[in-house]
Amino acid sequence: LDITLLGTGLPYPNPERAGPSYLVRAGETKIMVECGSGAVRRLVEAGHSPGDIHHLFLSHLHSDHFIDLGHFIVSRWIMGDDRPLHLFGSEGLQRMIDLLIEFLEPDLRMRMKLRTVRREMPNIAVHHLSEGTVFEENGFTVRAFDVEHFPLDQPFGYRFDTTDRSIVFSGDTRPCENLI
Repeated sequence: LDITLLGTGLPYPNPERAGPSYLVRAGETKIMVECGSGAVRRLVEAGHSPGDIHHLFLSHLHSDHFIDLGHFIVSRWIMGDDRPLHLFGSEGLQRMIDLLIEFLEPDLRMRMKLRTVRREMPNIAVHHLSEGTVFEENGFTVRAFDVEHFPLDQPFGYRFDTTDRSIVFSGDTRPCENLI
């Protein structure tokens, strides 16, 4: 179990730091947490492809944590990956994805016309979370837990577990019992 810090920046643009984004790997399973500014570029620089990622977790719906999501979805699709992208996060995530796909649709449809093989629109499965186990695969488990990020109602932290290691991602939070 290991983590690659793809970006640790803040909402303010900084040429030396990409926005928040993290790659968590357990064996062959690769999960991204957050998709901040520059996430796709940093993922590729780290030797991975958007098509390697089938599960993406968002701690909350502030734009600095998802602003590169459109780029991620389109890159994954352009590279030929039609497998579902499982996107995990707070209530409101489905509406956000519906609007994002509507925004991207003219570009995607134009790209479909250029291809000889018929393609469907990107396949995105949204999972609205509550506390508890939200993902399990080959002994790799992800648990979501509530954190406190005023004024949001539903920010999450995540605990990633294998049989011998754990990594905890707090998201944007202040100290709180649930995190401790």
